[in-house]
Amino acid sequence: RLIGLDRIEMGENGDLAVSHATDTPQWLPSSGLRGDTGWRPIAPNCADAECCDGSLETFHRYDRLPATVEYAFPGLRALRAFRLVWRDCGLDTKRGVTPGPFRYRIDRRRDGKWTTWVDASDNAADLPVDYREGPRAEADAVRLVILGAPRGIAPGVSEFTVFGTAPGPAYFKPGERISFFGDSIVHGGWFEHLLELFAALRDPGSNVRVTNVGISGDTTGGGLGRFDWDLLPTKPDRVFTFFGMNDVGRGDYRTKTPDEATRKRRAASLERYRANQAKLADRLAAAGIGQVCLTPSPYDEYSAIRTTNLAAVNSQGLSRCAEIVRDLAADRGLPLADIHPSLTSVFAADTTSSLTGDRVHPGCNGHLMMMAEILAAMGVSPTVAETTVAATGDGASFDYAPKALPFPKSWYYEQAEKRYPLTERINREIIRVTGLPPGKYDLAFDGRTVGAFTADEFAAGVNAALLDTPNQRTAQAAWKLMCGIRGAESVQRDIALVRCQLLAAKVAPDDWTAADAHLDARLQKLREQKAGNLGYYEGVYAKYRKCRGEVAALTAKADGLRAEMNALRPAVSRVSIQRKEK
Repeated sequence: RLIGLDRIEMGENGDLAVSHATDTPQWLPSSGLRGDTGWRPIAPNCADAECCDGSLETFHRYDRLPATVEYAFPGLRALRAFRLVWRDCGLDTKRGVTPGPFRYRIDRRRDGKWTTWVDASDNAADLPVDYREGPRAEADAVRLVILGAPRGIAPGVSEFTVFGTAPGPAYFKPGERISFFGDSIVHGGWFEHLLELFAALRDPGSNVRVTNVGISGDTTGGGLGRFDWDLLPTKPDRVFTFFGMNDVGRGDYRTKTPDEATRKRRAASLERYRANQAKLADRLAAAGIGQVCLTPSPYDEYSAIRTTNLAAVNSQGLSRCAEIVRDLAADRGLPLADIHPSLTSVFAADTTSSLTGDRVHPGCNGHLMMMAEILAAMGVSPTVAETTVAATGDGASFDYAPKALPFPKSWYYEQAEKRYPLTERINREIIRVTGLPPGKYDLAFDGRTVGAFTADEFAAGVNAALLDTPNQRTAQAAWKLMCGIRGAESVQRDIALVRCQLLAAKVAPDDWTAADAHLDARLQKLREQKAGNLGYYEGVYAKYRKCRGEVAALTAKADGLRAEMNALRPAVSRVSIQRKEK
């Protein structure tokens, strides 16, 4: 039953072979992604109890149609794909009983209501092994309904497996307080505040507050240690947990063929990560705080940059961390944003450049992709606004009043777009004009031309999100405000990082004289060691000394910028489409 979806290659002697067989769905080459999808069997071969052995020779025969096979999940699940393995019972080509397509549909149940997930009632493909992706949808049960079979054939089902994940997180509620709890990738403050920016633009005035509770170099164990004094004071409604890059023990992944001692250290790190993730979930549940599980971002073991490459961190280490997070979400019924597989595919697709400078920390372009993946898990529509008008003669003119603002264009956005379909995922503001005579037309907002498009392009729909419109300029202003929020919180996170170090050294953070003496001694030791991170800590400690008495002022600054950002609203514009040339 280990039927992989893997690339088949032809050897020099003409033999077909699979270099690495898998038993879970892999991205198709046409998707532009590579490797494992991260989808797991959530309804593992639910055809029939007698078909759960290791052989495809066993099957269940259905003589009366329609026939139904139903499977209930232990909780809500996100459906992504399925695999059917059919048997042609009664096949007898000599008597004219020949193979053909089976007709069926797959239903899903949510909140007690059954709806169709995949409709193959008019299926015309004779596929003994039928693997298909379905629309992303959530369900607490699935059922296969077999509707028809070739004449003289009784359908036999050797396997019916549904692949998917734990359910995705709900989108932000107005006024919701969200904290991102994690390591240096959270500490950097990009992807979480990009999400806050998105919420302010997509739902103006929603006042969603996102707080950075990341610490550089932290692990799940460190998170447990600062849970009470660092996370709980942010008073979150939900916490997005994001750990793994430091838990995995990157130094143990220098080679893909480790010795026995290294294998044991790897296993111990992963087991500790599993245990600490469970403890974090317990602490959050006990505090009555909702949790969203995030799989870790990838380590770039693929690019040919000059930074030292620990060649198995991602493929053998962080991929296992992602599995642990998926298991936790499935076992506890927690929402999951599984960003690891698709971002790994993006990293691996182009080895000539990197989305990180050090293989660990994504740049803002990578954080934009992380934001988009989380929004996809939330089921957020890519549509900012969409309007269709009919032409009047050689053009059109109308009042345009969208309810949302587009996401701002930036250099980082353009860099992300080169590697990832960012606009298609989050930023579609479609203006469609029907009935225009052939030719090219200027598109103007309030008398200011922002682009020229053909009649065919207008008929298909022009995406105005990234054009220089009044609302794009408002979004640019929101970007600057978001950067100010991020900057104010990043300083506070540097102060929190030093506090962690002082507490670990049993130095009272409020005793500034003792704290300064400890930091001076630490810097001197780093100088003697000629440590590579000396410059980083010189900057962090200088910032700490300057700003440790200004935490309240920094909070007030960020809150003021948030208020400005949430006060922004879409403009109402007069849009005109006029013929440019015949």
